[in-house]
Amino acid sequence: SSNAAQAYQEVRHVQADQTSSNTSASNRTSTTYSGTGDDESTRSDPSFVTRLKSDSSQVHDRWDDRFEELRRFVRQNGHCHVPTRLESNPSLARWCKRQRYQHKLKQAGDHSALTDEREQQLDDIEFVWDAHTSSWEERFMELVEFKNKNGHTSVPRSKGKLGSWVKSQRRQHALYIRGLKTHLTPNRVAKINSLGFQWVGSKSPFPKES
Repeated sequence: SSNAAQAYQEVRHVQADQTSSNTSASNRTSTTYSGTGDDESTRSDPSFVTRLKSDSSQVHDRWDDRFEELRRFVRQNGHCHVPTRLESNPSLARWCKRQRYQHKLKQAGDHSALTDEREQQLDDIEFVWDAHTSSWEERFMELVEFKNKNGHTSVPRSKGKLGSWVKSQRRQHALYIRGLKTHLTPNRVAKINSLGFQWVGSKSPFPKES
């Protein structure tokens, strides 16, 4: 049935996350059908479907647990932009990435474990579905942290990804003020301006007039 198929897919998604995270939770939820024996004939077996429904309930509870972790992150940080490498909770970062993937499948009309109810729950806390937007917001929050720590936004170019991002924003802003194509939006410009950011660094992004 379609319910059994969805339950199967949800359980497999969680098993993949459990394998990569290598946590004690994975040992508690591992099942006998996680290997190569879960072929079509096995899935049609009534007892197998029953086990899937049971595990699907556990998966639902686990989704709720991760969602509550995300809500806690929002309360603590004031935003929903979970870093792709969250050292304090890597499982949450992977979970957020998986929600975006499931949302992409759903938008394309493919099978997805993301229900309308779950999508609405994430929308309610302003979850960022687009990966590129999420990446931009992540870098912006790093810039906020840099200013809070250093009292300015003059990020050295040697400052890893943040330094490269700042350099890129200056290049994009040069295009923006000329009305050319750029990924900078008025909202993004306003957010960066709110930090007292200097758009022209040590080297002007404008080419010399001929």
